Amino acid sequence: MNGHPKHLPADERRAATVEAMVDLAAEQNPSDIT
Repeated sequence: MNGHPKHLPADERRAATVEAMVDLAAEQNPSDIT
């Protein structure tokens, strides 16, 4: 299970967060994404 290191660089962590938020928004409110 070393595919997810504990400490990511800030840009990678931010990119992962944005991706997760987009995925979540796509599931909840697809019409809200512009």
